Amino acid sequence: FAYAWIAGMIQHGKGITGLYCPTVNCYQRFTLDNSSPKHLDWDIDSCNTFISVHVAREQVWIETRLPSSACNPYFVLLATLASGLDGVAKKLTCPAKSYSGADAVPQSLGLALDALTADPVLEEALSPLLLKAFVSIKRDAEIAKYQELEAAEDKEEKIKLLEKHLYLIRI
Repeated sequence: FAYAWIAGMIQHGKGITGLYCPTVNCYQRFTLDNSSPKHLDWDIDSCNTFISVHVAREQVWIETRLPSSACNPYFVLLATLASGLDGVAKKLTCPAKSYSGADAVPQSLGLALDALTADPVLEEALSPLLLKAFVSIKRDAEIAKYQELEAAEDKEEKIKLLEKHLYLIRI
């Protein structure tokens, strides 16, 4: 059961990333030299993998290390359940631990949204209408605004102001 669950999460990992890391700013941590997951893989007690399986005495639990603090926990739960249950229903085979052929985590919100919209399991779990609205808001209200600032001379200062407006003022 657990191996098929992990396989489902890995299979849907690129699309899941759009929900686990829903802001442009979330993707900065994947370019840093830190313990953030870089590939859609798994291992035992690892802080560097997408999924870490922990074993303590008779207890076993699966931790997904990708969600950002900016995520919507309901979307994370929904995506986790949908992808894990899809793996179980299809009896997917789990790849080897930390296998070298693991896909990279999408490096931008745009790439993650592309994968999310291309994933029929996640689309069905969210509903096509909610997925369309979510992706439209992310592309039009966030990504487009960042792209407008790319050519600005004082780009970093303007991006800080945009992030403050997008993520902090609305709280």
